[in-house]
Amino acid sequence: MARAFGVPVVRDPDMVAALEGFLGGHLNPARLRMAEIPEGAHPMTADGLVFPAVVMKNVYVLPGVPELFRRKFDGLKELFRDVPFHLASVFVSVGESSLAEHLNGLLERHPELLLGSYPEFSNPEYRVKITLESKDRAYMERALEDFLGCLPPSSVVRVQR
Repeated sequence: MARAFGVPVVRDPDMVAALEGFLGGHLNPARLRMAEIPEGAHPMTADGLVFPAVVMKNVYVLPGVPELFRRKFDGLKELFRDVPFHLASVFVSVGESSLAEHLNGLLERHPELLLGSYPEFSNPEYRVKITLESKDRAYMERALEDFLGCLPPSSVVRVQR
Protein backbone atom coordinates (compact mmCIF):
# COMPACT_ATOMS: atom_id res chain seq x y z
CA MET A 1 0.00 0.00 0.00
CA ALA A 2 2.83 2.39 0.86
CA ARG A 3 4.47 1.78 -2.50
CA ALA A 4 1.18 2.36 -4.31
CA PHE A 5 0.75 5.74 -2.58
CA GLY A 6 4.44 6.63 -2.82
CA VAL A 7 4.94 7.07 0.93
CA PRO A 8 7.30 5.47 3.46
CA VAL A 9 6.29 2.84 6.00
CA VAL A 10 6.17 4.02 9.63
CA ARG A 11 5.60 2.29 12.96
CA ASP A 12 2.24 3.35 14.38
CA PRO A 13 2.31 3.92 18.17
CA ASP A 14 -1.35 2.93 18.63
CA MET A 15 -0.71 -0.37 16.90
CA VAL A 16 2.39 -0.95 19.03
CA ALA A 17 0.30 -0.37 22.16
CA ALA A 18 -2.41 -2.75 20.92
CA LEU A 19 0.19 -5.43 20.22
CA GLU A 20 1.78 -4.95 23.64
CA GLY A 21 -1.60 -5.43 25.29
CA PHE A 22 -2.44 -8.47 23.18
CA LEU A 23 0.97 -10.13 23.48
CA GLY A 24 1.63 -9.19 27.08
CA GLY A 25 4.56 -6.95 26.21
CA HIS A 26 6.51 -9.74 24.47
CA LEU A 27 7.44 -7.81 21.36
CA ASN A 28 10.34 -8.62 19.08
CA PRO A 29 11.31 -7.10 15.70
CA ALA A 30 9.14 -9.57 13.78
CA ARG A 31 6.07 -8.79 15.89
CA LEU A 32 6.72 -5.05 15.68
CA ARG A 33 6.46 -5.30 11.89
CA MET A 34 2.73 -5.87 12.43
CA ALA A 35 2.59 -2.25 13.69
CA GLU A 36 4.01 -0.81 10.47
CA ILE A 37 1.68 1.05 8.16
CA PRO A 38 2.05 3.56 5.31
CA GLU A 39 2.70 7.11 6.43
CA GLY A 40 -0.63 8.96 6.40
CA ALA A 41 -2.70 5.81 6.91
CA HIS A 42 -4.59 5.09 10.09
CA PRO A 43 -5.62 1.88 11.81
CA MET A 44 -9.30 1.30 12.54
CA THR A 45 -9.48 -0.64 15.80
CA ALA A 46 -12.80 0.58 17.17
CA ASP A 47 -14.53 -2.80 16.88
CA GLY A 48 -12.44 -4.40 19.62
CA LEU A 49 -10.24 -6.50 17.37
CA VAL A 50 -6.52 -6.27 17.96
CA PHE A 51 -5.87 -6.63 14.24
CA PRO A 52 -7.04 -3.38 12.67
CA ALA A 53 -8.10 -2.47 9.21
CA VAL A 54 -5.57 -0.04 7.81
CA VAL A 55 -7.15 2.83 5.90
CA MET A 56 -5.48 5.22 3.51
CA LYS A 57 -7.70 7.54 1.51
CA ASN A 58 -10.25 5.20 -0.09
CA VAL A 59 -8.24 1.97 0.35
CA TYR A 60 -8.98 -0.45 3.19
CA VAL A 61 -6.66 -3.33 4.06
CA LEU A 62 -8.29 -5.98 6.23
CA PRO A 63 -6.78 -8.94 8.12
CA GLY A 64 -6.10 -11.97 5.92
CA VAL A 65 -7.39 -14.57 8.36
CA PRO A 66 -10.97 -15.31 7.20
CA GLU A 67 -12.54 -15.20 10.68
CA LEU A 68 -10.82 -11.90 11.49
CA PHE A 69 -11.66 -10.52 8.05
CA ARG A 70 -15.38 -11.26 8.57
CA ARG A 71 -15.41 -9.71 12.03
CA LYS A 72 -13.52 -6.64 10.81
CA PHE A 73 -15.77 -6.23 7.78
CA ASP A 74 -18.88 -6.55 9.95
CA GLY A 75 -17.55 -3.62 11.97
CA LEU A 76 -16.88 -1.53 8.85
CA LYS A 77 -19.66 -2.43 6.44
CA GLU A 78 -21.82 0.59 7.25
CA LEU A 79 -19.03 2.82 5.93
CA PHE A 80 -19.61 1.32 2.48
CA ARG A 81 -23.39 1.63 2.42
CA ASP A 82 -24.64 4.09 -0.17
CA VAL A 83 -27.75 4.93 -2.12
CA PRO A 84 -28.43 1.92 -4.37
CA PHE A 85 -28.41 2.03 -8.13
CA HIS A 86 -31.64 1.26 -9.96
CA LEU A 87 -31.18 -0.85 -13.07
CA ALA A 88 -33.24 -1.67 -16.12
CA SER A 89 -32.09 -4.00 -18.88
CA VAL A 90 -33.53 -3.90 -22.38
CA PHE A 91 -32.90 -6.90 -24.61
CA VAL A 92 -33.27 -6.12 -28.31
CA SER A 93 -33.26 -8.13 -31.51
CA VAL A 94 -31.45 -5.49 -33.58
CA GLY A 95 -27.69 -4.98 -33.88
CA GLU A 96 -25.71 -2.48 -31.83
CA SER A 97 -24.90 -0.29 -34.82
CA SER A 98 -28.60 0.38 -35.43
CA LEU A 99 -28.92 1.51 -31.78
CA ALA A 100 -25.99 3.94 -31.69
CA GLU A 101 -27.99 7.01 -32.71
CA HIS A 102 -30.72 6.21 -30.16
CA LEU A 103 -28.17 5.63 -27.38
CA ASN A 104 -26.31 8.87 -28.13
CA GLY A 105 -29.58 10.81 -28.14
CA LEU A 106 -30.64 9.17 -24.90
CA LEU A 107 -27.44 10.32 -23.18
CA GLU A 108 -27.90 13.84 -24.53
CA ARG A 109 -31.41 13.98 -23.04
CA HIS A 110 -30.43 12.16 -19.83
CA PRO A 111 -26.79 13.11 -19.13
CA GLU A 112 -26.77 11.63 -15.59
CA LEU A 113 -27.73 8.18 -16.86
CA LEU A 114 -25.22 5.33 -16.76
CA LEU A 115 -25.67 3.41 -19.99
CA GLY A 116 -24.19 0.11 -21.10
CA SER A 117 -24.40 -1.77 -24.39
CA TYR A 118 -23.51 -5.47 -24.52
CA PRO A 119 -23.72 -7.20 -27.91
CA GLU A 120 -24.34 -10.95 -28.12
CA PHE A 121 -23.09 -12.80 -31.19
CA SER A 122 -24.34 -16.31 -30.52
CA ASN A 123 -27.46 -15.77 -28.41
CA PRO A 124 -30.56 -16.88 -30.33
CA GLU A 125 -32.89 -14.82 -28.11
CA TYR A 126 -31.47 -11.29 -28.49
CA ARG A 127 -28.59 -9.39 -30.13
CA VAL A 128 -27.87 -6.60 -27.62
CA LYS A 129 -28.51 -6.03 -23.94
CA ILE A 130 -28.77 -2.34 -23.03
CA THR A 131 -28.50 -1.36 -19.35
CA LEU A 132 -29.75 1.91 -17.88
CA GLU A 133 -28.66 2.80 -14.33
CA SER A 134 -29.24 5.68 -11.94
CA LYS A 135 -29.40 6.26 -8.21
CA ASP A 136 -32.67 8.07 -8.90
CA ARG A 137 -35.36 5.50 -9.78
CA ALA A 138 -37.69 8.07 -11.38
CA TYR A 139 -34.85 9.40 -13.55
CA MET A 140 -33.99 5.89 -14.71
CA GLU A 141 -37.68 5.14 -15.43
CA ARG A 142 -38.02 8.34 -17.51
CA ALA A 143 -34.91 7.44 -19.48
CA LEU A 144 -36.20 3.88 -19.99
CA GLU A 145 -39.54 5.12 -21.32
CA ASP A 146 -37.69 7.58 -23.57
CA PHE A 147 -35.47 4.79 -24.93
CA LEU A 148 -38.36 2.38 -25.46
CA GLY A 149 -40.23 5.12 -27.31
CA CYS A 150 -37.36 5.40 -29.81
CA LEU A 151 -37.31 1.70 -30.66
CA PRO A 152 -39.62 -0.18 -32.98
CA PRO A 153 -41.77 -2.25 -30.58
CA SER A 154 -40.97 -5.43 -32.53
CA SER A 155 -37.24 -5.02 -31.73
CA VAL A 156 -37.75 -5.23 -27.94
CA VAL A 157 -37.38 -8.84 -26.79
CA ARG A 158 -37.91 -8.09 -23.10
CA VAL A 159 -37.36 -5.48 -20.39
CA GLN A 160 -36.13 -6.31 -16.89
CA ARG A 161 -36.40 -3.87 -14.00
